[in-house]
Amino acid sequence: LKLGVEYNRLGDQNLFPGAAFGSYSFDTVSALAAGRYNAYSQNFEVVPGAFGLRLISPTYAGFVDDSYRVHPSLTLNLGLRYEFQSLPQPEVSNPNYPATSRVPIDKNNVAPRFGFAWSPAVLGRGKTVIRGGYGIYYQQFLLQDVNDALTGNAVLQANYSLNGPGNRAPDAVSACLVFPGVAAS
Repeated sequence: LKLGVEYNRLGDQNLFPGAAFGSYSFDTVSALAAGRYNAYSQNFEVVPGAFGLRLISPTYAGFVDDSYRVHPSLTLNLGLRYEFQSLPQPEVSNPNYPATSRVPIDKNNVAPRFGFAWSPAVLGRGKTVIRGGYGIYYQQFLLQDVNDALTGNAVLQANYSLNGPGNRAPDAVSACLVFPGVAAS
């Protein structure tokens, strides 16, 4: 019988705010040459420090497994693992969007495991072993995704998009930003 526990402390700091200096997209190379963008997008840091948010996420796990020799040529392995990841919660949420007030935490990560080793007599007992297994495994949340959920709530950071003139003449809205300009924060 084997028993065990595991603890990991994951950390992440978002140093890539994504489109902080603007991002243009063009339909064609000739549109790029003419400066006629299709769309412009830019992220703004509404609260100072939001672009460098540091996240800590501890993870905990426990497991038990055992091997059973049910026949001289067949061994079964049975196990069970439980995993839990504590995710950072928002300090500031958007009152217009209640879902931004919490990051959901998954608490039902029970992971059974099963394996076998079989040495068939017809293939020469002990000379050939056939092994197999099955298990349920859980992926940890990527802290970059959690960071996006915490900061992309239009309170800490905001993203603004503007449709450009593309292959048509600029209108009053798209004329306010001329490629390769950057919108002022």
